[in-house]
Amino acid sequence: MILIRVICDSFIMNLLGTLRNLQALSICYCIGDVSPLSLKHNVPNLRKLKLERVTPWLTNDNLALLTQNFANLVELSLVGCTRLDEDSQQIISSGWPGLISLDLEDCGAVTAKGTSLLFNCKALEDLLLRHNGPGIQKNFILHAASRFGDKYALSHVKISRCKLRKCTLDFQCVEAQKRPVHKETLVLVWNSTSLQRTVVKDRIT
Repeated sequence: MILIRVICDSFIMNLLGTLRNLQALSICYCIGDVSPLSLKHNVPNLRKLKLERVTPWLTNDNLALLTQNFANLVELSLVGCTRLDEDSQQIISSGWPGLISLDLEDCGAVTAKGTSLLFNCKALEDLLLRHNGPGIQKNFILHAASRFGDKYALSHVKISRCKLRKCTLDFQCVEAQKRPVHKETLVLVWNSTSLQRTVVKDRIT
C-alpha cells in the first residue's frame, strides 16, 4: 500500500506505470494537482482504491474508465466527487460487481433516484453513504434488510443524516452561507439471524 501526501500527475503516472503489482492505493487530502491523466494506466492487481478530496473533476465517464483500468477492485472509497450523478450507481455495480466495501461521501447526486442499483454488487458487505443527495428513501433500511440472505453478503450499512448549518465565513453569497453538516449516523448490522438498528449522534467512519 502506498500513501501519498504531496502529489503531481507525473508522479502518479510513473507510480502506476512501474508498480504493476500494486494492490492498494490511497490518495487522500493531498497537496498538489491530480488530473484524469493520472489514472489512465491499467493496474489489474489493484484491489483497494481511495480517492478522497483529490478528484473533484471525476465524472461518470472518468468513473467508467476507472472500472476498466482497475477492474478487480474489492474496496472503493470516493470523497468529494461532486460531479457524479445517479448513473454512477450503474457504473459501479456493473463495473465492480465483486466490491466488498463501498464508501461514497459528498459525491453529488449519486442517490438522486435512490440506491437500489448498488445492491447489484452481490458481494457487498459494508456500505457507507454520506452527503450524497436527497434520494435515499425513508424505507432504505428496511429495503437493505430485505435483501439480506444467502445470496447477499451485505451486513453493515451506515447512512448519515445531515442538517444545514450557516457558514459564517462566506458573506458574498446567501446560498453559500448554508452547507450540509453531519447530524447523526444510522447503523444497520445484520448477523445472519437478527437485525440491529442504532442511531449514533457522533460522526463515524
